[in-house]
Amino acid sequence: MPNTSPAPSVATVYLNGISIGSLPVAQHQQLMAEAKRDHWLYLRQLGNTVRVAICATVKAVELIPAVLTILLFLPVLFAPAQDLGTAIQDTVSKLALASPQDIGQTISSCFALLLCISGLAVVITLAVTDARRFGYYNVFEERVNFQLRRLLEAPAEGVISVIYWPAYMAEDLSSDQS
Repeated sequence: MPNTSPAPSVATVYLNGISIGSLPVAQHQQLMAEAKRDHWLYLRQLGNTVRVAICATVKAVELIPAVLTILLFLPVLFAPAQDLGTAIQDTVSKLALASPQDIGQTISSCFALLLCISGLAVVITLAVTDARRFGYYNVFEERVNFQLRRLLEAPAEGVISVIYWPAYMAEDLSSDQS
């Protein structure tokens, strides 16, 4: 069964959830197309993405002490005293017999493992939460929002959202809000 609903023709612009004006959908799509044609925006988006990657890497390095603390102290808290003492004695005796190269490789491997675990925690945080916490923003969307603010004479602060409506629905919405 074909969809017989009319195509959207009015784009209503909201600032922090409050309608600040409307414009034709074609005009909004033209603003978006102009932003996509600006090659400098692609370079700015790449720069922003690299900055977010650096920020995420720094966060992963900052998490290493917390991961190390968890990995060391959880077994200490829950292991029986006899097993814990035996494990520490075994480690110390193996450490005394190990070569400096083996000790160095073991320490490097441990820190690599810690960095992987903390990096995984940061990736999960990025996936679950808003990437803007790490400084990410969409430069194309920002450009269109700036033009919408200028066009509708809206304040520079706040979150812009745009919803497309068929013309008859946009008229009903504007009459409901009056």
